Amino acid sequence: MVRKVNRREISREFKQRATEKGVFALRCKASGEMWVSASADLAASRNGVFFMLRNGMHGNRAMQAAWNQHGADAFEWEVVEGFEADMPALALRDAMRDRQKYWEKELGASMV
Repeated sequence: MVRKVNRREISREFKQRATEKGVFALRCKASGEMWVSASADLAASRNGVFFMLRNGMHGNRAMQAAWNQHGADAFEWEVVEGFEADMPALALRDAMRDRQKYWEKELGASMV
């Protein structure tokens, strides 16, 4: 028997899924350049950043230029710090801002 798809149920499940939160770094191994950003959904951010770069649409011109010059194989994605899954929204916003600044300084990186 085939189960009918309930869009409301699918939407509810999607909204309730746990997302990994944290700070990520994107490094160009060929040039040594590095970019850092924080995200409440690291998987979605990774997909979005790589999609924009592959299609030549990323707003960070230096990162897009490095991608165009060196290609996808030169880029490495790394989660440098994770946040607790149950962190309250306001605390998460502040932590993301503060830790992104910390990692930019610590790694000598630019903002994604």
